[in-house]
Amino acid sequence: MSNAERLMNVLAPIFGAGELEVSDALIRRIGDALEPIRVDEITGVMMGDSTFSTEFEGRQGLEDTWADWLETFTTVTLEMEAIEEMGDNVVIFVKQVGTTRQGVEVEQPSAAVWKFRDGLIVRIEFHLDRERARESANVPA
Repeated sequence: MSNAERLMNVLAPIFGAGELEVSDALIRRIGDALEPIRVDEITGVMMGDSTFSTEFEGRQGLEDTWADWLETFTTVTLEMEAIEEMGDNVVIFVKQVGTTRQGVEVEQPSAAVWKFRDGLIVRIEFHLDRERARESANVPA
C-alpha cells in the first residue's frame, strides 16, 4: 500500500463527509485517525505567509495547533483538489472553506505535506503557499 493510500484511508472518513462542525470532538477525531500511521514523536508546522508559522510536537501539539487554526470558524470543509506522491512524501492540495463565527465564508487554497518514513508519518506541514509545500515535499523527513 502506498503512503497516499494509507493517508486517504484514515482521512477520507473524516474530511470526505463535506462540511464539518468545528468542535473539540472533530479535533480528537483527527488525532485518533492519524494514530495508527504516525510515529509518537511526530513534528510539524502550520505555515501561513513569511510572518507566521507555528511548530508542534506530538499528538497533543498537533491537536492544539489544529484547534488554534480552526477556532475562528463554526464550520469547515476541506475539498481535496489533488494528491501527489514525491518519494515517501505525500502532498495534498485542498481548498479550505470555512464559515467564521461572524457568518462570513472564507475560501483559501492550501496544501499539506505528509512526510513518511517506513510507512509512518514523521512530520506534517500545513502550508498556505502551495509552491512552498511542493518544495518542502521534495526534501526527505
